[in-house]
Amino acid sequence: MKNIIQNKYVIAIICLAIGIAAGLWFAPDQQAVKTHQHETKEGETYTCSMHPQVRQNEPGDCPICGMDLIPVEESGNDESASAVKMSATAKKLANIQTSVVKRSEPVKTLRLDGEIVPDETADVSQAVHFEGRIEKLYADYEGKYISTGDEIGKVYSREVMVAQRELLQAIESGNESLKDAAVAKLRNYKISKKSIDKILSSDKIYETLPIYAHKSGIITKVNVSEGDHVHKGDALYTLTDLSSVWLMLDLFEKDLQWVETGDSVQFEIEALPGQSFNGIIDYIDPIIDSKTRTAEARVIVQNQKRNLKPGMFANATVKARLSGNSQITIPKSAVLWTGKRSVVYVSSKSDEFEMREVELGNSLGEKQIIAGGLEVGEEIVTNGAFYVDAAAQLANKPSMMNSSQSEPKSNGESDKQISQLIVSYLALKDSLVNDNFKGAKKAAEQTLKLTENMNMKAMSHQAHTAYMELNKTMKSNLKKAVNAEDIDPLRNAFLDISNSMIKLVKSTALTDKLYIQHCPMANDYDGGDWLSKEKKIRNPYFGSSMLTCGSVTGEVK
Repeated sequence: MKNIIQNKYVIAIICLAIGIAAGLWFAPDQQAVKTHQHETKEGETYTCSMHPQVRQNEPGDCPICGMDLIPVEESGNDESASAVKMSATAKKLANIQTSVVKRSEPVKTLRLDGEIVPDETADVSQAVHFEGRIEKLYADYEGKYISTGDEIGKVYSREVMVAQRELLQAIESGNESLKDAAVAKLRNYKISKKSIDKILSSDKIYETLPIYAHKSGIITKVNVSEGDHVHKGDALYTLTDLSSVWLMLDLFEKDLQWVETGDSVQFEIEALPGQSFNGIIDYIDPIIDSKTRTAEARVIVQNQKRNLKPGMFANATVKARLSGNSQITIPKSAVLWTGKRSVVYVSSKSDEFEMREVELGNSLGEKQIIAGGLEVGEEIVTNGAFYVDAAAQLANKPSMMNSSQSEPKSNGESDKQISQLIVSYLALKDSLVNDNFKGAKKAAEQTLKLTENMNMKAMSHQAHTAYMELNKTMKSNLKKAVNAEDIDPLRNAFLDISNSMIKLVKSTALTDKLYIQHCPMANDYDGGDWLSKEKKIRNPYFGSSMLTCGSVTGEVK
């Protein structure tokens, strides 16, 4: 008993010692705290590098993300009045990347969908050359491969029996001229030499004779069945030689200007991963389908291995080079588009960025031709432009959001938050229109941050009421968009995001005129709506595959 009590005391002493040591180890350095307090300037403001809207008069943690607050950098005398300054930490956290503007030969990459179909010029029909009845048919289903000389059936024919009798009579008479004429008659009926030799050697008339394939290929259509009566010239079946096939591509109306006959095409087949095929466009349909707004482009493809099967789907790439001199081209991710104008951010110094309006030329897929507004050698933001624009907006510097040309009408400074949300939503829509998955995710992230950082107290009663009704649903669908692994689920989330935004703008009327547009084929043909600043249809649910599908169904002023 005494030993147990002693052991308890020993354990208690050990625990006390550990506690004191831990306290000394983890206790804050009082001298460091005093030093920090001493270095803190009176009246200095602290902010979060990721959430610059956070402002407080003392250091601490960001109430949104928990990061350490940093001092707000004071503008130097040499800082441009229109430039936004970002610290190295803020640029790193926002993954800001820049590149130097250069000239290059414009090459537009078109990505097209297509399907392998038989070469119609290789279609042949197997016809009969006499009247008769099909007794046996071995080539009796589509898809069967037939080689030249294969027996494809047996036919009963009185005509052929009469010709056989004439041959035997000519032989019996010993008249070689009559014999040759009788053999020629059977050959005109396309009776094989093998069958004629059999008649001569057996001295016998056959009621049914075999018929043999004239060509090799795949049967694509069977026209008769056993027991059918056939006339001279009737086709038993149609077959196709698949040593050459066609790739039929859907070429959208807007892309017709880029493609011409003779262009090379590289394509991949979904069913043959890891393999690449090539061909040449030899024909473009001059008539556009009124429903799909596409014209078919035909590519002739050699298929000696016969591994390309009719019905296979293909993803093709055509690279079209524009005529003329080299032009300024920049990554499309650098451009922020508001509907009325397009802007980029130019790096005036290592830590300063200034908005610049640019004139867009032709789109080159992932690249964009700049017709005006930039000079060779200037440095622009190519990744993270949305974050730079948000920082400019919060610093009351010229930005895509608060430019006099694009700033939505407001019922006061308090409702500018809703206006920012609308502009960020339009940026999300534009990225989907351009099939820009990465840009769409960034825009969704920016929009989500705006919803999470809304200052409800600063809103007008009208805006506050409208937003609160949609807040929860909006955030949920924006999170789905942010977490999407490819563009299709992101577009699905955009459908519900758009429904919320349409309700919001109708309830607040804080924006310049917006068009409500509708695509009947979106959402598995249930239809989908979206908002746009321009009347021209640019479909975010299908992007380049069905860019102009849709119509204007309403306006919000």
